Amino acid sequence: VRGGRCLVGDVASVVPILLAGAVDGGVWMWKVPAFETKTIQLSNNPPIEAAFLSTNRHLAVGYQDGTVKVIDLKSGEATVSVDTKQEITSIGVSHDNNLIMAGS
Repeated sequence: VRGGRCLVGDVASVVPILLAGAVDGGVWMWKVPAFETKTIQLSNNPPIEAAFLSTNRHLAVGYQDGTVKVIDLKSGEATVSVDTKQEITSIGVSHDNNLIMAGS
């Protein structure tokens, strides 16, 4: 993605997925090796970091404007959105999905 940032992750051992964040706020996903693609556009700010929840159905994304969103990968909609007011530089999810940690 030109001018974007590459976010790398995988969904446990089920399906390897490559993520890329675009400067326009989109999150691009590629299933490897099938190369099925999907783009999710929920912000106008660049995504900086992302982490899959252990359900393999949701993705936590931290954006440059300080927003953290939990995205339902099937619908492409945000199920949770929190504004931290500071740029997100790292994100992590506990194994039981009860805690999402975001660093700035």
